[in-house]
Amino acid sequence: MAWPPSAADILPQTVVDLYEVTIPLLVFTAEQDSLCAPKWVESVLAAVPNQGQVSFVTVPGAGHFSLQTPYPPELAHIPPAHDPPGFDRAGYQPAFYASVAEFLCRELAR
Repeated sequence: MAWPPSAADILPQTVVDLYEVTIPLLVFTAEQDSLCAPKWVESVLAAVPNQGQVSFVTVPGAGHFSLQTPYPPELAHIPPAHDPPGFDRAGYQPAFYASVAEFLCRELAR
């Protein structure tokens, strides 16, 4: 197996399952994600038969947990509350929500 392995190497059943996807997908990944790199996500999404149904967004500067809602101050010490330097989780949320809403409105109108 090549190193680093692709997601398809690690998650073969996921790839097989994606062969059957027939609905539009909106997939976000984080540029600075050290747990699930964007290239891994792309390699798995390549299994979707109709690539025209895949909307893939890499969020610049974001880390693995950066797309989650901001954590309250009392939980600021746990790792999922931390983002790469320079990424503004709270500041990105409106753009994230707008992207999801636009995708749903577009796809549900079809």
